[in-house]
Amino acid sequence: MKKLVLHIILLSSICFAQVDERLKFYPLHVGDFWQYKGTKTIMDRPDPDTIWICTKEILGDTIMPNGKKYYHIREDKINNPDQPSPYNFFMRLDFLNGNIYQYIGTQEFVRDSLFVEDSAKVFYEYTCFFDEKDFFGLNLRTRLIKRTAISSDYYNGWEYAEGLGETLRYYDDIFVYAIHYISELVYAKINGVDYGTYVSVDDEREGLPTAYSLSQNYPNPFNPSTTIEYTLHIPTFGVPSREGITRGVLVTLKVYDILGSEVATLVNEYQLPGKYNVEFNVETLQAASLPSGIYLYTIKIRDASLGSVFSETKKMVLMK
Repeated sequence: MKKLVLHIILLSSICFAQVDERLKFYPLHVGDFWQYKGTKTIMDRPDPDTIWICTKEILGDTIMPNGKKYYHIREDKINNPDQPSPYNFFMRLDFLNGNIYQYIGTQEFVRDSLFVEDSAKVFYEYTCFFDEKDFFGLNLRTRLIKRTAISSDYYNGWEYAEGLGETLRYYDDIFVYAIHYISELVYAKINGVDYGTYVSVDDEREGLPTAYSLSQNYPNPFNPSTTIEYTLHIPTFGVPSREGITRGVLVTLKVYDILGSEVATLVNEYQLPGKYNVEFNVETLQAASLPSGIYLYTIKIRDASLGSVFSETKKMVLMK
């Protein structure tokens, strides 16, 4: 009898542990904050004039007439660079069934279910897919919810990472010009803990760098990792393209050996004005076999209208 009771306790503990792990996909704390980089592509071609910073923040909590507590969330420009004002709404997470509810009018509606299994339907047209990804140096479990039903007008989806919440949201307008919007996480503050680097970009463009620059890596010499810092400023002409949207530039940052052979590509994407840090680690970048010696790192910046606007190369020393 004692063995039976012990087995029941152990099974209960395992079940509760699983429930707790799944609930981590949707953190809810007053003060939680997410910052995303929004981009737009047309016919699979990036639109450098439509890159923007969008945000989500939990402002507080309140008890609704149904007697349940909801969190007040404010979103700004997620997947919509033309959004005229922030969107406010109220959400709650049911710890027993894993459902995420939104309160609208006088009722609540299910928006997701964290207890859905891999490759199972969340709603009629949406399916859940589990995976693992790296976020800010952390390998985390993810769950992607995507519209899988055949459509003639649009597809959309969103992704959660364990402990971080929503890390990605996309919308594909396939009815007109195959326009693709995506918002990807660049910074989060969850329960007082910072993840990633906060990007400071305001509508007045105050405090932004006034020139492109590439700094000397630190530490130097290094083993196994070093940090490279660079700054991007607002291009001289044609910005902003629309109010509240800052133009991006195409940035590539690559590492070469002393003979000019490419060792690693650290950055290759459109980025907004600001200060950036990137790590070069010979262990995580599958470059563990690199010998000691002098290496070069080169940054190239290209503007869609102005062409190549900046290029610089610096030396660094790997000492094993």
